[in-house]
Amino acid sequence: MWERLWAAAWPATLLAGLFLATALFDLWPLLPDWLHLGGLMALALALIVLLWRGFGGFSLPTTDDLRRRLEHDSGLSHRPLEALEDEMAGNAGDPGSQALWRAHRRRVAATLTRLRVAPPSPGMARRDPFALRAAVVLLLAGAVFVSADRGGERIARALTPSFAGGAGPDSRYELWFTPPAYTEIQPIYLPVKPGTATIPIPAGSELSARVFGASGTPSLHLDAREIPFDRADTLNHTARATVTEGTTLALEIGGDEVARWAVDLRPDTPPTVDFAAAPTKTERAVLHALFNAEDDYGVVGINLVLRRVAPPEGDGQSAARVLEGPPLVLPLAVQGFDPTLIEGSAYLDLTPHEWAGLPVEGVMTASDALGQTGESEKRIFILPERSFSHPIAQAIIAERRQLFDADIERPQISLELKMLALQANATLGDAVVTLGLSMAAARLIHDHDPAALPSLRRLLWDLALHVEDGELSLAERDLRDVQERLLEALSEGASEQVVEQLMDELRAALDRYLEALAKDMQQQMAENGRMPEADRDAGMVERDDLQRMIDQIQDLMESGAKDAARDLLAQLRSMLENLRAGTGDEKTPERGEASDMLRELNNLMNSQQTLMDQTYKRWQEMQSNLSSGRDSTHGFEEDANRAAGAQEEMRRALGELMRRFGEMTGQIPRPLGKAESEMRSAEDALGRNRPGDAVNPQGRALDELRQGAEQMVEQLLNQFGAGEGANGQAGEGEGQGRDPFGRPTQRGGSSGADVDIPERGAIQRSRQIFDELRRRSGKANRPPVELDYIERLLRRF
Repeated sequence: MWERLWAAAWPATLLAGLFLATALFDLWPLLPDWLHLGGLMALALALIVLLWRGFGGFSLPTTDDLRRRLEHDSGLSHRPLEALEDEMAGNAGDPGSQALWRAHRRRVAATLTRLRVAPPSPGMARRDPFALRAAVVLLLAGAVFVSADRGGERIARALTPSFAGGAGPDSRYELWFTPPAYTEIQPIYLPVKPGTATIPIPAGSELSARVFGASGTPSLHLDAREIPFDRADTLNHTARATVTEGTTLALEIGGDEVARWAVDLRPDTPPTVDFAAAPTKTERAVLHALFNAEDDYGVVGINLVLRRVAPPEGDGQSAARVLEGPPLVLPLAVQGFDPTLIEGSAYLDLTPHEWAGLPVEGVMTASDALGQTGESEKRIFILPERSFSHPIAQAIIAERRQLFDADIERPQISLELKMLALQANATLGDAVVTLGLSMAAARLIHDHDPAALPSLRRLLWDLALHVEDGELSLAERDLRDVQERLLEALSEGASEQVVEQLMDELRAALDRYLEALAKDMQQQMAENGRMPEADRDAGMVERDDLQRMIDQIQDLMESGAKDAARDLLAQLRSMLENLRAGTGDEKTPERGEASDMLRELNNLMNSQQTLMDQTYKRWQEMQSNLSSGRDSTHGFEEDANRAAGAQEEMRRALGELMRRFGEMTGQIPRPLGKAESEMRSAEDALGRNRPGDAVNPQGRALDELRQGAEQMVEQLLNQFGAGEGANGQAGEGEGQGRDPFGRPTQRGGSSGADVDIPERGAIQRSRQIFDELRRRSGKANRPPVELDYIERLLRRF
């Protein structure tokens, strides 16, 4: 009976099992309502058809069917079960026949000992050759496991499609915006009950929404844009989209609006940057630039872009012309705890550059995380130039300057370097200088790779610094480099190992610098019999004071107060920049007439430089008056007369210097004569109150003076050799202590007292908070949103 029953019912049973599996997997509610209902109707119809076909010819087995099955399963032939029910026919009273009948029944009964009942065999291998029944069983087993104790609920949902929709009494929703990572803003959750206030959202944020327990399909509308939901399961839906603009966000469930929020998607604006003051020159000819930068989410890079400019031509009423050629881009460290508002400063040693001493146009540029840039107003200023007093150093710089020419006379420069090496060996006895000059001469002849020229220029510059100051200038450069790298590491949030290594380098560089500075001061005291004036005026700073500042910087960094550490490091840098001043322009008696003339020529060049800066500034003021409609010449007549008088005094002083030099050497350098002629032209323009016409002659006069100084040094070296070791250019001269625009600069350093250093209690609390954040970040069971927020905090602080 089972075999016949299963053969009739198995197609409908498999179809029912497939329905149960899909129902337990909760797949039916995912269908649209009309398709859900249609599927149930089709399933019911298929079940009826399969049952009708299976049971249409069904009948219960008869007794004969049962006997035949037993005999077949037992392997018995001749139907023994039926033979047992047979009766003897014919001559039943015959003893022989009865004996034969009894023997027959005993033989048949003996075969019944082999009777057995075989298991049911409905023949499914023949009816289901692809074993679909096994797949349905496995699918049903998996569905039962997945549904767990919610099987009845899921079957009920599969059998009852809903057309009502809507939020439902148990529905919930949550929406939030995740701002871009570079904004470092935590996710912004929208209130469940919207208010009237507008919620500011950074443009480019990712909008995430989740709706729970809603039988209807939800949808989001940001102004006219529709954001579709994906069905997570029967009653849960999720949506995600990146949004850049919009003012109104509405949530609908089943066609009914359930919430509306007013949002303000604010685009990321480009950063702004500007000079806080005109760039100035420090006591040691280092460019000092103050700048301010601002961005809504943080400045990531600041550059100072320099371009060469030519002085105005003609009537002086035209603007300065930017010369062709690639600009000089100088990256600056982004300082300050708050990257959205930066007030920074930079010390840039550009004295080795070929533009040193020439007018340039400077522009500050700032960039944000999106690559947007902002530019400051253009400033025109003179790049600081280093003056050398030692004749050998001056000669090295003169040869180095020729390496910037388009057509380099390699044999001639190499020969001059070899001669200079011999002179340096005879006068200085310094093997470093002699070998360095000899190597530079050899490389000029044998290494024609253009990429080798920058290293040659650096070599000659280092040799000139070594001759001029010994180890002082090189130690000063190394110290400045370590300070810049440490500031950059603090701004970029470098690891503790990197910062600690840089702190060790800073200590070592400071020790080398202070030792070199002490030796330089001792040498000046031995030569002059007194301490340099600038050092007495600036005040002495003890080595222990500087070391204590470095210890304090390290303590602040270890306690997590990196903003205070940056500020104190900037103060230390300012102190060191102003620690040594004026060591090259001391009036040294009895240097000899040659040394006096070189010093006077250097002072004359400084005075000419200062007058040119003042003339250029006066021309800019006249241009400003002209653009505003005022008289461009009114109020400047007296200044013009004084400038013309000063130019005349310089011209007369140059004439007297030329006379004395000619009497000493018998030959006057031709560039000095050209300089005197250019000074006369500038004097005439200033007398007519036309400063724009005077700037070009003044610039040409300054160039001729420099060339004349080089020739004077060469002639003096040829005539006197080392002589008395006369110093050539004595430093900044009368321009000492003034920036390129003629304004006095402040000497001395800072003790760092104006840095707001946190109290120890605040530092300890900061450390405790930092340790607690690190502890929480190690717990993986915390919500991902919280872990992400903690990670951003740790990365920032």
